[in-house]
Amino acid sequence: MIVIKDCRYRPKLARPLIRWLLRRECKAYQRLYGTELVPEWLGWLDKDAFMLRYVPSIPISKLDTRQLIQANLKLQKSVEILHERRLFHMDLRSGGNILVAPGGRVYLVDLASMVKLKPWAAPFAWCFRRWDEYGLQKWRRRVISLLAARE
Repeated sequence: MIVIKDCRYRPKLARPLIRWLLRRECKAYQRLYGTELVPEWLGWLDKDAFMLRYVPSIPISKLDTRQLIQANLKLQKSVEILHERRLFHMDLRSGGNILVAPGGRVYLVDLASMVKLKPWAAPFAWCFRRWDEYGLQKWRRRVISLLAARE
């Protein structure tokens, strides 16, 4: 089974920008091939669409408290792996960009905003790391608020 991200029905004036974003996103999936952080990129369908291997999962925003606690721990580890590679997701606040499989494995999707720092730009990594951390804090706060509501 596959998932297709298709942008052919977007406004014609926006298509050059959208195609550029699609190429960025595909490069990010290819860079992360084999890391188990993202679904497998399967290739281009045409110039406006690409395919990913389908991963049975649900968005992190739909998890119950217990699942959310476990997912947060795995999400933190996944982001650490990204950062070790000088990669930064930049859109972790959106619950639809973090998928959790039934076994608890976390997948990151919608990588169009991802930044890859060149070695010479390493001094600026703190800024991008902080942006991802800001996204992670949203999910930590949700866990805390759900636990507080239980008591």
